[in-house]
Amino acid sequence: MVALAVLDTLIALSRRQVEIESVAIALLGVVVAFVGYAVLSRGRAQLADGEAGGVGLGIGAAVLAAGLAALIWTLVQDWGAVVTVVAGAVGVAAYLYGLYLSQNDDDRREVAHAFKLLEEAAAEGVAREHAAVNRRTFTRWFSELGLLHIVAIIAVVYAVFPIMYVISASLNSGGTLTGSNELFRTIETGNFEALSSTRFWDWFVNSLQVGVITSVTTVLMGAAAAYAFSRYRFKGRRMGLMSLLIIQMFPQILAFVAIFLLLMTLGFVWSPIGLNSKFALVLVYLGGALGANTFLMYGFFNTVPRELDEAAKIDGATHAQIYWTIILRLVAPILAVVGLLSFIGTFNDFVLAKVILQSEGNWTLAVGMYQWVSDEMSKNWGQFAAGSVLGSIPILILFLTLQRYIVGGLTAGSVKG
Repeated sequence: MVALAVLDTLIALSRRQVEIESVAIALLGVVVAFVGYAVLSRGRAQLADGEAGGVGLGIGAAVLAAGLAALIWTLVQDWGAVVTVVAGAVGVAAYLYGLYLSQNDDDRREVAHAFKLLEEAAAEGVAREHAAVNRRTFTRWFSELGLLHIVAIIAVVYAVFPIMYVISASLNSGGTLTGSNELFRTIETGNFEALSSTRFWDWFVNSLQVGVITSVTTVLMGAAAAYAFSRYRFKGRRMGLMSLLIIQMFPQILAFVAIFLLLMTLGFVWSPIGLNSKFALVLVYLGGALGANTFLMYGFFNTVPRELDEAAKIDGATHAQIYWTIILRLVAPILAVVGLLSFIGTFNDFVLAKVILQSEGNWTLAVGMYQWVSDEMSKNWGQFAAGSVLGSIPILILFLTLQRYIVGGLTAGSVKG
């Protein structure tokens, strides 16, 4: 329901062609009024309970008044902005109230179950008192969880609007981003059809090749290095880990000139590792990301108990068998995270690919699409937006496939206890 409300708000915003400043002030007024109402309700509840709630009551009233004042000012300036924002606010309020009712239903079911158990134990009076204490009021629920939902909804709108704008531009045959503020004013597939007359799909395949090879090789090399640092004790181990961190402190842009000169020289010896080579680009990506990925995996490998290695050795397993059949399966989350981040970084990279790849047939997607908007006199933003929409599909599929590993892979190894 919230998604429909947000979509309705954005479409209403685009078709009414109201002022963005008025909409922002109206939306801010709604949010401030919500916050003021929550603080005001909390202060009233404290006073009802005999607590010191006078300060909260005053602050809540002031904030609520400020929010209403912002809405009234916007109403005088621009009716369309108020209608637009109120449409979204009504949807959000309906969502919050429905969520509150659904959670209250769960609370009532839990309380009813507790009633039954306690009545069977001849404790009906205790059960009623327990139910009265745990019955959640709307004010209490809103102060605890409602504000969090509002913040989450605002964050979703903030993230979704640029995506909708790009999709709208890709379906607009005008080929411009500044011709109209209306979203989805026209829906045509001309920009997508025009991609077939360019080398878009060649660039798309090049980006996939570079991204897949780099991510797979990065995972294999980084996992092997992290396993060695985590399991073996050898001279120079600490210095090696420290060197990985120190190298990552320097921005990659400092090495561009050196990389260009090095690849230009190597190209005279063996062209596959020289300029204008996708293989050379992969090698550069591998060297730049190996340190950070190794250190990230190192923390995760340390969370795997060494007793598993010792038990496998007792059963006759070799180091290779322990690594490939036991350890890698247990550290699958961090492997997925490193592979995903590596693929996204290389698939979207522009600067290094622009420096190394020089012929149109070897360009990656970012370099090739840049040519469509680099000319000041003939920018084709519609075609650029269509290519961006199609180019985001592999990353979207990969992210949705590996999302269950992301949180666990990034947080494991960060704390000990």
